[in-house]
Amino acid sequence: MIWPIAVALNALLASWHGEVYGDLRLGNKFLPGAKITVTCAGVPESAQTDSLGSFRIHTKETGKCALVVDYENQHPSLSITLFEEATRVRLVLVKQGTTYALRRE
Repeated sequence: MIWPIAVALNALLASWHGEVYGDLRLGNKFLPGAKITVTCAGVPESAQTDSLGSFRIHTKETGKCALVVDYENQHPSLSITLFEEATRVRLVLVKQGTTYALRRE
């Protein structure tokens, strides 16, 4: 009974190729509930930050990708490169006038 579940789980994990994880802050405070989307080779994958601002996204592609944060009807973004090994990022939203910029720390 366990063997079919293990085979199905292995097949599911094999379909994912890239992974990005980390946290998001607004200034010096972690930002919960923010939507983060990573698009690699035109395929978007999304997640929301948890109560501590942490997130983890699995992608079907690796290489150069766009990471976008949806916050207060704005969509600041930056480019990241994903490999088959997990990529860790520490992200900070910085307010510049009336707009937000996304920086990697």
